Amino acid sequence: MAKLFHTIHLIKREIMTHFEFEDSMSKYFSKVDPKKYKLYLKDQVSKRDSDLEYNPHEKIQYYITSVNNYHSLLVEHAIECSDCLDNLLKYFEIREKVNYHDYPCFHLAYYTNCDNPCIENDNGFFSIITLKNEDGKSLEGYGIGFCPWCGIKLPTSYADLESK
Repeated sequence: MAKLFHTIHLIKREIMTHFEFEDSMSKYFSKVDPKKYKLYLKDQVSKRDSDLEYNPHEKIQYYITSVNNYHSLLVEHAIECSDCLDNLLKYFEIREKVNYHDYPCFHLAYYTNCDNPCIENDNGFFSIITLKNEDGKSLEGYGIGFCPWCGIKLPTSYADLESK
């Protein structure tokens, strides 16, 4: 099922989308030690995958500076949802470089700012890089009107940029 429509039940009758999880990353995961946190998540996912009983809140305060109920639910969701876990790990890679809230979606923030970018941001217009030179600089690409990962609409004209 597409990320755009993927939801989880957190609390009775409350639903969280991937977008809501991604919007919460900077608030709830900006102060954690990524190395310790990755170990914690890897351990919990391993327990989950081997059908062992696991508790996503076990030892969590060793890894996370402040925990409230919503934060614990985010952690539990990251353990259960491979897409959000991947995005959380990607967030750890770019959190010091860029504010992903300045982009149309988290995916574009990551894939334009990661070590080996495959998306180029040219003054608010995005393109998929198809050819790079020896230094890794983009030589060629195709403009895109939607994020390839989540489907969010992107600006394709100056009128689109001005309307934001």
